[in-house]
Amino acid sequence: MKLLIVSLLISISFPCVWETLAYYDNVVIFQETTREVEEINDAAVSAYMAGPENVRLVKIRIRESLTGESPVIELGGQIDSPEVMLIAIIWRDVPSMTFFLRDPAFSLITADGHRLTIGPGETDLRLTCVRTNTGRTIVAEIA
Repeated sequence: MKLLIVSLLISISFPCVWETLAYYDNVVIFQETTREVEEINDAAVSAYMAGPENVRLVKIRIRESLTGESPVIELGGQIDSPEVMLIAIIWRDVPSMTFFLRDPAFSLITADGHRLTIGPGETDLRLTCVRTNTGRTIVAEIA
C-alpha cells in the first residue's frame, strides 16, 4: 500500500517537476546563446577595428533543450538591407532578442547576400573585414 501511495505521488508531481526543469534549461540555453552572440559581436568589432583583410574565427556552441528545442542565431544579409546591422536570436520561429552592431556601427554581410542561420551544435564562423565602396564591412561565413 505504501509503495502504491509513493508511486501515485511521484506520478502526480513528475509533470510539474519536469516543466520546471525544462523551463530552467530553456533559460540557461538562452543565456548561453546570448553569450555566443556577444562573442560574435566582439570578434566582428575586433576584425573591423584591425582593418581590411583581418580575420577572426569564432566557435559557436548552441545546445538543444530537454524538450528538443533550440534557439538559432541569424546574422548578415544584403549590403543595402537594414538586417546587416543586427544579430538576432530566434526561438520557436520568433525573434526573441536583437543585438545591434554599434560602437562602432558597421555592416555584417554574407557572401551570398542571404541571412546566415546558425543552429544547434558547434559551428565555426569566420568574420573577415573587407573594404567596400562605402568603407569597411564584415563578411560572415561558415568556416
